[in-house]
Amino acid sequence: MSESPSLTIVLNARNKQATLADAVQQLVSIASHHFPTWEILLYDNGSSDATGAIADELAAADGRIAVVHLRRRRKLGNVFFAGLKRAQMNRFLFLGRPQEVSPKGLDALLSHGERAEIVMLVRTDPRGPDPQDDKFLKTINRLLRLNLRSLDYTMLLRTATANSVKVEPRNAIFQTELLVKLLRRGHSCVEVKIAERLGGRRAKSIKLPSFFGKTRFLWSAFWTMRRHNAE
Repeated sequence: MSESPSLTIVLNARNKQATLADAVQQLVSIASHHFPTWEILLYDNGSSDATGAIADELAAADGRIAVVHLRRRRKLGNVFFAGLKRAQMNRFLFLGRPQEVSPKGLDALLSHGERAEIVMLVRTDPRGPDPQDDKFLKTINRLLRLNLRSLDYTMLLRTATANSVKVEPRNAIFQTELLVKLLRRGHSCVEVKIAERLGGRRAKSIKLPSFFGKTRFLWSAFWTMRRHNAE
């Protein structure tokens, strides 16, 4: 007997009083269209504005919404895995900030929720890939013999699948590490592509947390491949 599709959305919010309510309203509308059963876990991540109070109001109005208040700011990886541990549904979606994914992208992603254990929403920017990310992507593909096409993605995961591997939550690229480990284990994956310009300016220099995270990951991947080839 197949399980009824259900969805946990973990939403990280820090000082997002201006956008949180609208973002949650969009999530509720789109999630309800694709999943008969769902929950939203709102993480008020050390906010100093009214984000926490707004989150409490949203939870009071809908019992499917729960709020976790974090007094001090936590890294996204910590919020991701804390939410994964609390997740009650069989599909899992993490959003690092309100309105991280456009309504069009979210609708496309959730509409493919039953196709595979990993559903990747891949956004392609008309300006082309970021040079730093493009080099890192090519290195991963060569080293691990994969065929990833982008590092700008949002994953809809089967909850049990996401819980099947261990990832360092403090790593700045924890989701990339999680994805690669799952793909290396042979879990099914499909890509859903949309074309839209990504917000914000591209950084002209490498951010240190991301640089160290990428270096650590590549070093770990190198030794994993050496052990695999020696077996």
